[in-house]
Amino acid sequence: MFQRKSDGLWVEVITIDGKEKRVTARTKSALQKKLRDHNALQEHGLPFEKAADLWESAHSETIEDTTSGSYAPHVRRAKEFFAGAYMNEITVAQCQAYLSDLVAKDYARDTVRRARNVLEQIFTYAIAMPGSTLRFNPVSATKMPRGLPHKRREPPTEEQLLKVDASTEMGLFAAFLLYTGLRRGELLGLMWSDIDRKAKQIYVSQRVQYPSNQPVVAEGAKTEAGVRPVPLLDELAAVLPPSEKGYIFGGEKPLTHTQFQKRWLAWCRSVGLAEDEVTEFIGKNGHRYQRSKWKPLVTPHQFRHNYATMLYYAGADELETKSAMGHSSIAVTHEIYVHIKDRDHINKTGEKLNAYIAKHKEE
Repeated sequence: MFQRKSDGLWVEVITIDGKEKRVTARTKSALQKKLRDHNALQEHGLPFEKAADLWESAHSETIEDTTSGSYAPHVRRAKEFFAGAYMNEITVAQCQAYLSDLVAKDYARDTVRRARNVLEQIFTYAIAMPGSTLRFNPVSATKMPRGLPHKRREPPTEEQLLKVDASTEMGLFAAFLLYTGLRRGELLGLMWSDIDRKAKQIYVSQRVQYPSNQPVVAEGAKTEAGVRPVPLLDELAAVLPPSEKGYIFGGEKPLTHTQFQKRWLAWCRSVGLAEDEVTEFIGKNGHRYQRSKWKPLVTPHQFRHNYATMLYYAGADELETKSAMGHSSIAVTHEIYVHIKDRDHINKTGEKLNAYIAKHKEE
């Protein structure tokens, strides 16, 4: 029963986990709404989007910004899939359907595995929240789909590389990636003063991180070897505009995460390097729906892979490539070189087989 206190507040006593708690509000209707929200929370749990946001916020405080950023795509995809769903009502089958949806979108095994881990951690966090009525983590009962391939980010194709035109801001960004091999964060942290045109060098000494939408400039690079000079290639020097002040991309401060994402997608769409992706999600009524969303066909990191490939075919040895790429160890460089060699061997084998078949057709 509602009671009105001497100070004018309305109050109701409820029980949570066996303990009494007083709920107060300035008006009777406001108190009723609070109680309705409480009852809904007890019955249905938090909306999935809310639980995911709370987990991401709490989790980001205990890990590196770069690691936090790597979780963001998994959180975003999960929020899109479970949009409108409540934590207490999400089933094992729905969680398994989410993993199957990722497989259908051709994500690699490691990506699906990380997505499952993030989803499981969101439910674990929600179970431990004060007053939570969620007792079971449905993700723990799911199984990783079988037969998922190991995938490596391949460089852009020759056709895609031909679309790089430095006449626009993001076209210049792509040209920088192509001719320097910098990581995205390194390039976003690059300033005009870091370019020495006379010495034909670019000095990499800082990077941009995104613990939130706002950029944070970190001194140093991702690895100790990441602080390095890279050559200013003639192809890039030829398209560089006159030097200005501040950051090359952003001016007085680096681009925000949203600014970069929107501009990169807009550039990809403008040059035909984006596709319309259909995403499925579960509505509040349990039905499955679809929404359409544009997705880039190439990532900044793929251009970095292309730079490593150019180094290999230009005859740079592994130590030279390690230095230019800012790899943490020679083992990382060696793995890339082995992959390129394997790809070459497959192509050469194909050429030999085609020649053999063509020859025997003529006989």
